[in-house]
Amino acid sequence: MKDSDPDKHKWFSDYISPDLTMLHSIKERIYSGRSKFQSIDIVSTGSFGVCLILDGKIQSSEADEFIYH
Repeated sequence: MKDSDPDKHKWFSDYISPDLTMLHSIKERIYSGRSKFQSIDIVSTGSFGVCLILDGKIQSSEADEFIYH
């Protein structure tokens, strides 16, 4: 069943280029904090699973983890 109510989720905006921004629904915020060097967020998204976000940019996700390991 497709969830078509955009207000049901929090959204993460991923700027790609001046012509493209992707929105990712956030199902759960697992961690949010700041190190000496960067902001760190770990969230569970609808499409990519758990994602590591550093300084507002997605670094890796469950969906692409197989590429790296």
